[in-house]
Amino acid sequence: TAVILSLVVIIYLSSRPSVYFMGRLPGTTTYADARTNKNAITVPGVMIFRFDAPLMFANGSYYRFMVKRFMEMLATEAPVHTIIFDYASVGYVDSTGIKYLKELLRDLNEKNIVSIYVDLRPNVERTFRNSGFYAEIGQDHFFVRVHDAMKAVATKTITVQQIVEQPAGFKWNFLANHGDAFNY
Repeated sequence: TAVILSLVVIIYLSSRPSVYFMGRLPGTTTYADARTNKNAITVPGVMIFRFDAPLMFANGSYYRFMVKRFMEMLATEAPVHTIIFDYASVGYVDSTGIKYLKELLRDLNEKNIVSIYVDLRPNVERTFRNSGFYAEIGQDHFFVRVHDAMKAVATKTITVQQIVEQPAGFKWNFLANHGDAFNY
């Protein structure tokens, strides 16, 4: 029974991981939770969102819900025009996670909100590429560090990337190494 209880606790914790609204610590290029670091510097209209778990079937809807909830909270200061998704703690994204990301991206695009992705682990970047998500967003929407993304936002060089629907059919991504997947 202890093993079953442990599994239930793990699934529960995975379905409701910690999420953060980030801000820059004064005098640094380090970003931390703005809710607990009251001196963290935030930019009106820019939301830096950090999700501390793999993005998968158990928490995909929670991820989308929390992004929208933080957007509503920040809208009292200024409407959100850019969201930087800090993926430093996202070690894995499954196919359901990609589905939720694509749905969220469509919602954000309809509201003319720019999506930027930062600090992807190599396996997450590979998943983004193999699923077509990376190509849909565009290479200019991916950065190594949050601070680099913030500099790009400040220069207003990044715009909303319109989604191009993929043709119907199966994609055998497990057969793809680094190139395009086979479409059948």
